[in-house]
Amino acid sequence: MRSWPGSRANKPVGLGRVAAAITAAVALACSTAACDDSQGADPQASDALYPVGDKHQLCAPSKRWTTFTEGFDAFGNRGPAPVTIEKVDWPTTGDVKADSIQVFQRQPQDRFSALGLVEGLPEKLTGSPGRAWQRSQPADGAALELADPDTGGYLLFAIGVRGTEGTGGPLTIHYTDGDGHAGTATSLITLSITNDCQAAHSDSDG
Repeated sequence: MRSWPGSRANKPVGLGRVAAAITAAVALACSTAACDDSQGADPQASDALYPVGDKHQLCAPSKRWTTFTEGFDAFGNRGPAPVTIEKVDWPTTGDVKADSIQVFQRQPQDRFSALGLVEGLPEKLTGSPGRAWQRSQPADGAALELADPDTGGYLLFAIGVRGTEGTGGPLTIHYTDGDGHAGTATSLITLSITNDCQAAHSDSDG
């Protein structure tokens, strides 16, 4: 389990490892989708959206903070575009809840690979993440254009989170593609909020 990055309020954090994994995961995601079709999946179901990156368990330390931005859920969109999000699900336990879920497309000029913010919800982002946040829109009902992780242009979801003890995620997106086919895509990210991330890390290893 990865401890929540950063040690200061309002400090956005990018993960170089996430960016590298995003590129590496594209071939695997496409291969998995093809495999699912061969096993009798609904041929009319859309596979336009797919998660990229590697599987992560994040931990946010509530001993000092109670509000966070979890912005590690990345997706590609292979079309046909635009893909319209019908709804998003981010299941939680304990007192954890999502105040907001926004989405934007990362662009070449963005100087981060993912977002992590403590002591603040997404509107407190500054710098390059703050400028990217200005392009964001509510996830429910959003129309998403093509997004190619190979060029760094993946879709990033930012979840405004409150809580002191519990879990959140993974994020599941229910959508309709440009051909009118329905589909779902689930991220590779889960979040724990607890007073003791070190203990949570030990538990997950054991």
